[in-house]
Amino acid sequence: MARLLTILTLVFLSQDIVFGQIQLSGNFESIHSIYVEDSSIGATNTPQYEADHYTSETWATLSANYKKTQLTARGDIFHNSALIDPFTPYSKIELGFIQVEQTIKNTTIQVGHFYTQINNGSTFKAFEDRSLGIDNSILGTHVSSNINDHINIKAFGGKPSHPYTDNTPIIAGGEVLLTHDLMKVHIQHSLGYLYRRLTQKSTQYILDDQFFRAKKDQFNVAKTTNIINYTNELAWKNITGQFNLIHKSKTPYFNRNNAQFEQTRGHLISGEIKYTKAKNSFLLKGRQTKQMDITYDPSDLVLGGNSISFIRNLQSISSSSLANRYIPSPNLFNENSLHLESYTHLTPQTKATLSATNVIAEGHSRYNNLSTTISQYFKQHQLSGIIHHNHYDLSFYEKPGEPNVKSWVYGIHHNYKIIQQKAEWLTTKQDEGDWLHYSITISPHPNLQLYLSDSYNYKPLKRSSAKHFLHFEASYQHKNLFLSLLYKQQEEGINCSNGICRIEPAFSGYSFNLQQHF
Repeated sequence: MARLLTILTLVFLSQDIVFGQIQLSGNFESIHSIYVEDSSIGATNTPQYEADHYTSETWATLSANYKKTQLTARGDIFHNSALIDPFTPYSKIELGFIQVEQTIKNTTIQVGHFYTQINNGSTFKAFEDRSLGIDNSILGTHVSSNINDHINIKAFGGKPSHPYTDNTPIIAGGEVLLTHDLMKVHIQHSLGYLYRRLTQKSTQYILDDQFFRAKKDQFNVAKTTNIINYTNELAWKNITGQFNLIHKSKTPYFNRNNAQFEQTRGHLISGEIKYTKAKNSFLLKGRQTKQMDITYDPSDLVLGGNSISFIRNLQSISSSSLANRYIPSPNLFNENSLHLESYTHLTPQTKATLSATNVIAEGHSRYNNLSTTISQYFKQHQLSGIIHHNHYDLSFYEKPGEPNVKSWVYGIHHNYKIIQQKAEWLTTKQDEGDWLHYSITISPHPNLQLYLSDSYNYKPLKRSSAKHFLHFEASYQHKNLFLSLLYKQQEEGINCSNGICRIEPAFSGYSFNLQQHF
């Protein structure tokens, strides 16, 4: 693969020398952080707080286009980084991404690193999200083609290329999208397939582990995994709907409940229907997940960065800061979830939102949420009142042994021209007790934004005294340049990005971010 990329690169550069018609574009991002230890919020006991307090992550991407050929390369520089694993600092200079792309009529061929997904990521997702510390690019070949206005196909194969593991399996898959109209109904079909073959090292690791197990717990390790999915989307007048089915063949996985490897089939069934009329809408979603924990390397028991698929939360992420303290990550082993949501305009200037979510995981109710928001629009103002009621199994999702959390969140949000304000109150008799939150965002100039917030644990149940958590950020954007400087105190909690959530460790310190596109 490396030799092929070198040859293609030389051919590409020789074309540029001959014709001199190259077009360059790219982007640069650099994050620099200083860690300030604060044991009162759990920001301690990691190398960044105990030794080298400075960390940095830098990504520099350059793309060169010549006619219908594009060469993209990205250099990554990490120093003492906690992005991948906060307990293992990562320092390295590497070529994180290199790709040659060729377009021939309606077909695009990518050789090198690439990102792709099947079934919107529920079956397979190779992507980069720097806020979550995820870079699951595949090193191989990706081909996509628009056969006509109704048919699109793609196929790919390769190996994962990221720093989480060097024990990488073979990955191959594809997807066919078909759209057509039947009478007045717009229909889209999606059929996807994924193949994974474990390495001999992973297989042997699981076999060695079974040596110490009872005979009834032993099994013949399935080296290959086959996943197939079918999705159907419909749109008719004011109604839209979706049905999704995924089936997984027998696959070994590590069951953290009993701390041993098991092997079983799995499936995911989900559906949703939405009705919209004028400015009102109603949404119903449901999903069942059974044994869908699929990783690149089952023998790598480190959490994060090893998953093949990423299943999104059914519920939307709330605009309330305190309500987002208790958000469940989808359970891949055994979960049944249901979500209802409605939007209603009570008057032309008044909108009401009501939502309810119920999650049953591994046979028990783990999460219940009931929330409502009423917004009133004026000429230059917007005023919103929110109420959230949560029942959250803290022991199951985050902290084993902790009691279930029953909480209420009340809030008022106010927008006026260049000023946005939030005032919220969370009350609970579990976990860390009662909180107050206030934030203000001011945009004194179209290119400048200032943010200040204080989350105040005024009635603590786990610390000896009340505690303020401050967050200040100043950001500036001009054309393709973005700068931000922040100071933040943040407890350990769940961080969500684009519907994908993971537990993020506590942080106390300063951070500077520079982004430049050209």
